[in-house]
Parts: sequence; structure tokens; C-alpha cells
Amino acid sequence: MNPHLMVRLFPRRDITDILFISAGGGAGLWLWARPHVAAAAPARRFSWAFLGGCLWPLGSIFLWAILRSSVGQRPVIGTILGVSTGAMLTNIAIDYFNYIELMFCGELRLPDETYSPNSDDEKYDIDL
Repeated sequence: MNPHLMVRLFPRRDITDILFISAGGGAGLWLWARPHVAAAAPARRFSWAFLGGCLWPLGSIFLWAILRSSVGQRPVIGTILGVSTGAMLTNIAIDYFNYIELMFCGELRLPDETYSPNSDDEKYDIDL
């Protein structure tokens, strides 16, 4: 969210693409190594890891583009928002995958009666 910072840190090169590719590769490799996909066929496992590796960094880029347009020309606020939302998205994703793996390993079970937005319809059904 602060392109001027990248120019200051790396004045002779644009390493943005390298950073995005390494973030996607890291996310994909992390997903590849998760226990809940270990039993899948390698081609399927690769496609899931590739999809997650693409969606995770690119989703954050879209979020940052929206935030940057709302912040305007305030690079300090943009940098703080970028770092904090990046950490928040990573924390949410890790929490989600840990939850999935608890369900996969049988340590967490779905309740017998799951909530549905339409579950109360029978209670209030009025026959005219």
C-alpha cells in the first residue's frame, strides 16, 4: 500500500512481482504440507495448493487496493493498514485451517442439529 517505500528500499529494481510470487509460493507450499490434504492424490493436492497460493496473496492485493483508495495520499497510514490487514488475514486463514484439521482428525465434531436460517420456519408456519 506504500509504493514509495519499495522505491526507497530497492531503488534500482522493482521487486514487487518477486515478492508476490514468493508469497504465493510460500502459501501454496504451506497448504501442500497441511495434514488434511496429505491423503489426496498428488495432482489434486497440487491444484488445491496452487489455488490457495494464488487466492491468498491476490485477495490481499484487492483488499489493499480498496483500502488504499480510501486512505488517499497518506503513506504512513497506508503502511500501517497494509501490515495490520496482512497479519489479520494470515491469522484468520491459519485459524480456519486449524479448525478444518481438528474436524478432519475427529477431535471436533459437527453438532447433530446445525443452525440453518430457515430452521425456525416450522415453528412459525401459519396455515390460513
